[in-house]
Amino acid sequence: MDDTEEYRFGPYRLIPRRHELFRDGMPVALNSRSVELLSALVEASGALVTKQALLSRVWPGQIHTEGSVWVAVSAVRKALGPGPDGEPYIVSMAARGYRFAALVTRIGPEIPAQAETAPGNLPLVIAPLIGRDAEIARCLALLEQSKLLTITGTGGVGKTRMALALGDAARGRYSDGVWFVELASLATPELVPETIAALLGLSVQGSRTAIQVVATYLRQKSLLLVLDNCEHVVTEAARVAEAILQNCPRVSILATSREPLRVGGEQSYPLPSLGLPDRVDGIAAAQALDHAAIRLFVARAGLTVEGFDLTDDLAPIVAAICRRLDGIPLALELAAPRLRVLTPRELLDRLDQRFGLLTEGSRTVLARHQTLRALIDWSWDHLSEAERVLLGRLAVFGGSFTIESVEAVAGTAPLAPARILDLVARLVDKSLVVALPAGIRARRYQLIETIRQYGAERLAESGDQATALRLARYLVTRFQKATEIWPTMADIEWLARYEPDLDNLRAALGWAFGPGGDTALGLQLVSYTSDFWTLLSLAPERRRWFETAAALLDSQTPPDVVGRIRAALADSNAFGQRRNVAPALEAAALFRTLGDPLWLGRALGLAGRSLMRPGEVAEAEPVLLEAEAVLRPLGPTKVLVSVLGSLGALRFFAGETPAARALTEEAGTIARRLGALRHFQIQTSNLAEHDLADGRIHDAIARGREVEASCRASGNLMVLSFCLRNLAGYLIRAGDLAAGVETAREALRLSQSLGDGLNVTMCLEHLALAAALAEDLVLAGHLIGYGDAFYGALGQARQHHEHEARQNVMGRLEAALDPAVRARLLAEGAAWSEDAVVAVALEE
Repeated sequence: MDDTEEYRFGPYRLIPRRHELFRDGMPVALNSRSVELLSALVEASGALVTKQALLSRVWPGQIHTEGSVWVAVSAVRKALGPGPDGEPYIVSMAARGYRFAALVTRIGPEIPAQAETAPGNLPLVIAPLIGRDAEIARCLALLEQSKLLTITGTGGVGKTRMALALGDAARGRYSDGVWFVELASLATPELVPETIAALLGLSVQGSRTAIQVVATYLRQKSLLLVLDNCEHVVTEAARVAEAILQNCPRVSILATSREPLRVGGEQSYPLPSLGLPDRVDGIAAAQALDHAAIRLFVARAGLTVEGFDLTDDLAPIVAAICRRLDGIPLALELAAPRLRVLTPRELLDRLDQRFGLLTEGSRTVLARHQTLRALIDWSWDHLSEAERVLLGRLAVFGGSFTIESVEAVAGTAPLAPARILDLVARLVDKSLVVALPAGIRARRYQLIETIRQYGAERLAESGDQATALRLARYLVTRFQKATEIWPTMADIEWLARYEPDLDNLRAALGWAFGPGGDTALGLQLVSYTSDFWTLLSLAPERRRWFETAAALLDSQTPPDVVGRIRAALADSNAFGQRRNVAPALEAAALFRTLGDPLWLGRALGLAGRSLMRPGEVAEAEPVLLEAEAVLRPLGPTKVLVSVLGSLGALRFFAGETPAARALTEEAGTIARRLGALRHFQIQTSNLAEHDLADGRIHDAIARGREVEASCRASGNLMVLSFCLRNLAGYLIRAGDLAAGVETAREALRLSQSLGDGLNVTMCLEHLALAAALAEDLVLAGHLIGYGDAFYGALGQARQHHEHEARQNVMGRLEAALDPAVRARLLAEGAAWSEDAVVAVALEE
């Protein structure tokens, strides 16, 4: 790195070697470690930088925790402020690390100026794409003509690699980047919109569907969305694509599938196999290498056999191999490793024997899938019996797996656990299992989708149901442990340990609740997953699994399983949700009988929160006090944090502000000690409410800004949405209407994208107060009317400050408007849909 090398983004100029950062030519006060961290993120602009990588670079040779990274990122975010488009410069990536999201210009020796990169998550493809220049040019032209391009073709033809190359080539066209969505691992079509939402960092809650949340978020974005491997969820993928294209004018979609999506305006491009020579007899090496299929095979053979070189003698044989494999890239890549044990002539002879139908006369009547299947059949035939058994059993995993998990799931007769490591290594060598980059804890492996489907067919043919059963049992043990350690383990570490099993969990639950599954085992498994879905912000999927489970409970279901499922159904972030009282109390009764104090305290805490409303605390108080008494002897836990926070809210609602503050501060202290960041942010936000109630509005604003910065740093959008909502109220009350309205509108947009109807309504009522103060009484009346209708339908009372805001607005309406006019405005607002009222509230 040269002293003169620098990076420019927004109004900033960064010189890494000198640890200098300038804004509009003026130095920015950041210490050297913060600048070093910023440099690491900026240099990798658009790509994920793991927390471990940041620790190694910023604190080399020192012992620091991930908390140090979080603190440093928060400091940098605070110094930078929002980007030119209002979005943060640094984006959190689901407990893995961070990504610098702004456009960056890198200037320095041998580096051209204005080399900009856009945000996104497009995977880096190290191996070059061979022989696709013409196809890339054609597809880029089609993307110019249509907002939806679907690359079709047989399995193994290279649709995914083509999509990655196109995304990279088109990156500069989209200011909000290229986003890659892998759909191959999805077990059910319903997960398509939720997977897209999760990738974009959106949480789906309330009555809004995932499609609505995604479409709302993307409405103002300019980006390319790549939907990869749509064929097994094609109907749902088409529905999602249509919804996005109808609502998001600057979003384009690039899909890969074995068939078109059949959406209006779609351009479909059938991706052909790689180029082959018309004749192979006597072809020279130079002539053979003019054809892409041969170049690919030779490149992969060179990685397999040291010193492999295409001579004129070998050229006709290699050309014949490529023709027999029909130029399908995956087939070529699967065949090339066999050169470790076969000569090119032996390989060709084997192909002739196995693929007797692959002649020039019959190839045109065969689906290309059959060509690939024949190759996999051939690979299967050349595996040992133990390798075949293992490959079939690996197909039960919906996602990646570790050696430990394979030993537990597949290590039974005729396979011994002691043989698993060697067998997996053999399958990796034969390109049938992919070794993923090593993680901190354990290396993980996975099957490519085609091989997984093939293995699943072989497993089904064998009549094996026991392997799926063992996977479910293994995950029961694993998630039981996860549930046991969650109360005291830092969220980041807990997610790093268990998030990789998401697709395996989906596969096991799908089997357990499906035909031939084991319902009782499925109930046990799902009962241990409430916190898992919550921390991953997969609220709709969480709700779906638990509602499915609740409908299957019977007299034979163990009481602890029933209790956990009932408690999950009662879990809600909002106070006063009366519908949650019954399941929470039922769960509490079960755990009281079982003598389980942690779960008893948790269920009582949920019941107390559901019983509590502003001004109505009598019912909730004894329940929450019992929860506290049960949990205190167990020591610091996240469950105790939640109960103390609820007790703080209860005291606040009762007007006992000193006691309320003390409880809230204690909850925040425990949360910070446990590494429960989400709980800590919530309690800090609650303390800002206490500041406001005590008349210290500027302290409330400062604390709100603190929570805002923390939420932006951690990517916790749900807490950020209600933090911004509260902050907007503080700013409006402090007389800063412009900042308050701007903040409320950001909170409103975010809340709607998250599907949080309650928070949407609370944001609208802050805007109603701002409108009333600005003497826009028509808007104020409409927004209050909508809020009245919403709370009436929900059966829930407004919280304290929201009630005060409504009273303020109504006082101004009553003083200035005729009763009939006032009633008409309220009625009009009450009749609006959420989309309609949000659109009005966001009008400039």
